[in-house]
Amino acid sequence: MSEMLDFYDKDMKFIGVESRENVHKNGLWHKTVHCWLYDENGNIYFQIRTDTGTLYTTASGHIQSGESIDDALKREIMEEVGMPIDITKKELLAVDVWTMHSEKNGIKKQDNVFANVYMCRIDDPTPKFRCDGSEVSGVVRVNAADTLNLFLGKCDNVIGTLFDNNGVHDITITPDKFLVCSGEIAILKYGRQLKFICDKK
Repeated sequence: MSEMLDFYDKDMKFIGVESRENVHKNGLWHKTVHCWLYDENGNIYFQIRTDTGTLYTTASGHIQSGESIDDALKREIMEEVGMPIDITKKELLAVDVWTMHSEKNGIKKQDNVFANVYMCRIDDPTPKFRCDGSEVSGVVRVNAADTLNLFLGKCDNVIGTLFDNNGVHDITITPDKFLVCSGEIAILKYGRQLKFICDKK
């Protein structure tokens, strides 16, 4: 059964419900959630995308028809990195409005999105992530200030901690390891989240 999404006009006024396929095919405005986990030690958690091997939002996805933001956040975190979160610790960072057109395997996709970006603190010093591997192969914990310096060219690499199905390991991270789409710049894509965490210290 196809995933069903609410769709809206450009002013975020609800219009109706449509399948995910038709939402993308017809470029209908819809809502997503992007959840960034961080801890009190100034670390941020990136997922590793299985298909590209690059680092991206801890978890993200579509808000399904009739689903609350809280339920969508909890579901996406559980589906992608396999860990329950305390949703009361979430903070809204921004609602980004963006459009992106792409084509994969001859199928055109039009994304017109209201992206709800949240930061959520976790308090477990040894979090236990369970990634199914089909979409996410692991989670990387890295210091937010160090990552900002990496994007600013103040260092060539940073050392993070990789959580995957083989255990916990150190990992060396270079600027090319982050997922950026055509026309994007890493510090503009991830800088707000990193600065948010640095300001919490």
